Amino acid sequence: MPGLILELSDEKEYDVFQAIGIEKKQVEIKQIQKGIPVTREQYIQKREEFRENPYQGRIIDKAKKEQLIESGKRYNNLMER
Repeated sequence: MPGLILELSDEKEYDVFQAIGIEKKQVEIKQIQKGIPVTREQYIQKREEFRENPYQGRIIDKAKKEQLIESGKRYNNLMER
C-alpha cells in the first residue's frame, strides 16, 4: 500500500517522530566518504556483539561491567526490528 509516513514510534513510545510540515527544496546530497561498506546482516551481527560486550578489551571491574551492560540493554530501545 503506497503512502507517506507522517508519524512513527517504537513499541513502548519512548521515541515518537511526527511530521509537522512539508517543504519542497533543492538540496544536494553528498556521498559520505567515511565508513566501511557492510551488509545488513553484518551490521546486525556487530550491533549485537557490541550490545553483549560494549567494553571488550577495556580493564573494568566485572560487577561494574555487568551493571553497565544490563543498563545498556534496558535503556536502548531499538527502533529497528
